[in-house]
Amino acid sequence: MTEVSKVLEHRAFNEREYLELNPDIRAAVDSGELQLLWEHYDRHGRGEGRLPCRFDEKFYRRAYPQVAEDLRMGLASTALQHYILYGVGRGYLPHLEAVRPESPSACHSNFGGLWIDAGDAEAKIRGRVEIGLISEDHAAQLRFFSTNDYLIIENAIADEILDAALTDFDKAYRGKIPDLHFECHGVASSHITWQEEINQFPAKASISTIFRGLSER
Repeated sequence: MTEVSKVLEHRAFNEREYLELNPDIRAAVDSGELQLLWEHYDRHGRGEGRLPCRFDEKFYRRAYPQVAEDLRMGLASTALQHYILYGVGRGYLPHLEAVRPESPSACHSNFGGLWIDAGDAEAKIRGRVEIGLISEDHAAQLRFFSTNDYLIIENAIADEILDAALTDFDKAYRGKIPDLHFECHGVASSHITWQEEINQFPAKASISTIFRGLSER
C-alpha cells in the first residue's frame, strides 16, 4: 500500500466540508475552543476515522472508471486514498457538487514548492517507473521523502570523509584553525576569529574554510 503524504492529504482537506461532516467540530469552532481545522484533523481527526473532505465513493468510481483499474493494480488501497494520491492532481471530483479547481496539479503554496509537493506527485513518480527513468527503489525513496520531508541515503559519503569533517569541526570550535572566522552575535556584531566565549552562544563558522581543507587532503 502506498503511504499517503500529508502534503497531498492537506491538498484534499476541505475546511468547509470538514465542518459540515462534523457538527461537534463546528460547535467547538463556534465556542472558540478550536481554530485550526487542519491541525485538528492531523492530530485527532484522522485517527478518529473522520474524512478530510466530503467523499462519495459510488460517484467517484462511476465518474472515473480508471479508478477501478488503478485499485486493481495496487496503486491505492481505497477509493479515498486514490483520490488523495491521484484524483486531486488529475482534477477528479470527490462528489457530484464539488467545484473543479482551475489548476489541480499546481503547487498551492504561496512560497512555491518542489514537484513532490504538487497534486500529481505520486502519478509522476509512478510514470517515471513505468517508462524506466527510475527504479522501484528510487520511487520508494521519493515517496518516503514526499511523505516525511527527509531522506537518509546510506553510504552517500565515505566514512573517512565524515570522520575527517567531524575532526575538523571539533578543531574549529576549539580554536585550532587560525584563519577561521565565526559569526556569533552574542560576542560580537561582526565576524571574528575564535574566542572561548563563542562556545557559550549560538555561533556558526565559515564552513567553506573547513571544507576547503578537506578538499586539499
